[in-house]
Amino acid sequence: ACLVGSEMCIRDRMYPRIRELRESAGYSQKQIADRLFMSQTGYSKYETGNHDIPTAILIKFSTIYNVSVDYILGISDVPQIMMYEESISA
Repeated sequence: ACLVGSEMCIRDRMYPRIRELRESAGYSQKQIADRLFMSQTGYSKYETGNHDIPTAILIKFSTIYNVSVDYILGISDVPQIMMYEESISA
Protein backbone atom coordinates (compact mmCIF):
# COMPACT_ATOMS: atom_id res chain seq x y z
CA ALA A 1 0.00 0.00 0.00
CA CYS A 2 1.18 3.48 -0.71
CA LEU A 3 0.69 6.63 1.28
CA VAL A 4 -2.06 8.53 -0.54
CA GLY A 5 -0.64 11.73 -1.96
CA SER A 6 2.97 10.56 -1.81
CA GLU A 7 4.97 10.93 -5.02
CA MET A 8 5.38 7.16 -5.44
CA CYS A 9 1.67 6.55 -4.88
CA ILE A 10 0.76 9.21 -7.43
CA ARG A 11 3.12 7.72 -10.02
CA ASP A 12 1.82 4.19 -9.40
CA ARG A 13 -1.79 5.27 -9.88
CA MET A 14 -1.62 8.13 -12.38
CA TYR A 15 -0.09 6.42 -15.41
CA PRO A 16 -2.40 3.38 -15.43
CA ARG A 17 -5.36 5.67 -14.75
CA ILE A 18 -4.59 7.80 -17.82
CA ARG A 19 -4.55 4.70 -19.98
CA GLU A 20 -7.74 3.39 -18.36
CA LEU A 21 -9.54 6.70 -18.98
CA ARG A 22 -8.44 6.76 -22.62
CA GLU A 23 -9.46 3.17 -23.26
CA SER A 24 -12.79 3.56 -21.44
CA ALA A 25 -13.57 6.58 -23.62
CA GLY A 26 -12.73 4.56 -26.74
CA TYR A 27 -9.83 6.74 -27.89
CA SER A 28 -6.55 5.63 -29.42
CA GLN A 29 -3.27 7.12 -28.26
CA LYS A 30 -3.05 8.91 -31.62
CA GLN A 31 -6.47 10.52 -31.17
CA ILE A 32 -5.54 11.90 -27.74
CA ALA A 33 -2.09 12.95 -28.96
CA ASP A 34 -3.75 14.90 -31.78
CA ARG A 35 -6.02 16.68 -29.27
CA LEU A 36 -2.94 17.60 -27.24
CA PHE A 37 -1.05 18.75 -30.37
CA MET A 38 1.74 16.24 -29.85
CA SER A 39 3.06 13.02 -31.38
CA GLN A 40 1.65 9.62 -30.48
CA THR A 41 5.14 8.59 -29.34
CA GLY A 42 5.34 11.57 -26.98
CA TYR A 43 1.89 10.83 -25.62
CA SER A 44 2.69 7.15 -25.05
CA LYS A 45 5.56 8.21 -22.78
CA TYR A 46 2.98 9.80 -20.49
CA GLU A 47 1.04 6.54 -20.19
CA THR A 48 4.16 4.49 -19.49
CA GLY A 49 5.57 6.98 -17.00
CA ASN A 50 8.66 7.70 -19.08
CA HIS A 51 7.87 11.43 -19.06
CA ASP A 52 6.42 13.55 -16.30
CA ILE A 53 3.09 15.10 -17.23
CA PRO A 54 3.01 18.91 -17.22
CA THR A 55 0.24 20.60 -15.26
CA ALA A 56 -1.29 22.03 -18.45
CA ILE A 57 -1.64 18.50 -19.88
CA LEU A 58 -3.22 17.22 -16.64
CA ILE A 59 -5.80 19.98 -16.93
CA LYS A 60 -6.47 19.02 -20.56
CA PHE A 61 -6.93 15.37 -19.51
CA SER A 62 -9.38 16.55 -16.87
CA THR A 63 -11.34 18.42 -19.53
CA ILE A 64 -11.23 15.63 -22.13
CA TYR A 65 -12.39 12.94 -19.70
CA ASN A 66 -14.54 15.18 -17.47
CA VAL A 67 -12.81 14.01 -14.30
CA SER A 68 -10.94 15.85 -11.57
CA VAL A 69 -7.17 16.23 -11.63
CA ASP A 70 -7.20 14.59 -8.18
CA TYR A 71 -8.75 11.51 -9.78
CA ILE A 72 -6.12 11.44 -12.53
CA LEU A 73 -3.36 11.76 -9.92
CA GLY A 74 -4.85 8.96 -7.83
CA ILE A 75 -5.46 11.21 -4.85
CA SER A 76 -9.19 10.55 -5.15
CA ASP A 77 -11.09 7.50 -6.34
CA VAL A 78 -14.12 9.64 -7.19
CA PRO A 79 -13.84 10.51 -10.88
CA GLN A 80 -16.55 13.15 -11.10
CA ILE A 81 -15.79 16.80 -10.68
CA MET A 82 -17.78 17.84 -7.64
CA MET A 83 -19.41 21.25 -7.71
CA TYR A 84 -20.31 22.86 -4.43
CA GLU A 85 -22.33 25.96 -3.82
CA GLU A 86 -21.32 28.03 -0.86
CA SER A 87 -24.18 29.04 1.31
CA ILE A 88 -24.05 32.70 2.17
CA SER A 89 -25.71 33.63 5.39
CA ALA A 90 -26.86 37.18 5.85
